[in-house]
Amino acid sequence: MSLDSAANERHSDKLDGNKPCVFLSYGRADAKDLADRLCIDLAAHGFGVWQDTKEIRAANAWHHEIEDGLRSCQLVVALLSPHAVRRESEVSRDYSVCLDEWSFAQFELRRPIVPVLARACPAPLFLHRLDYVDLCRWRR
Repeated sequence: MSLDSAANERHSDKLDGNKPCVFLSYGRADAKDLADRLCIDLAAHGFGVWQDTKEIRAANAWHHEIEDGLRSCQLVVALLSPHAVRRESEVSRDYSVCLDEWSFAQFELRRPIVPVLARACPAPLFLHRLDYVDLCRWRR
């Protein structure tokens, strides 16, 4: 079986036409635990869930996998955290892929986005008007 057909099977399993699919977008450095928990809980409630650590496989172009995941889902859950909203600066050339995911989902695909505050941080301007769910104390 080729890598492409294996990836297609994974996506078709997740995207059973009878259940809506949610794309989880988060910064691994500070929100992975919450993303893992949401993945379990959403799946238990009948949602298909696209999460990078489960869907992106070695030797695949990760940015194409992310784009395919966004296209295949009906809703994006954006876990807001300092790592997820970081921007490129003079000091660091490191930027957040999450910002690209959210922008692509909202402006290119017109997908609804549910912002979830995972850790205190400023929301990106284009998400600022949306109501959000505060899960900063989810472990308590």
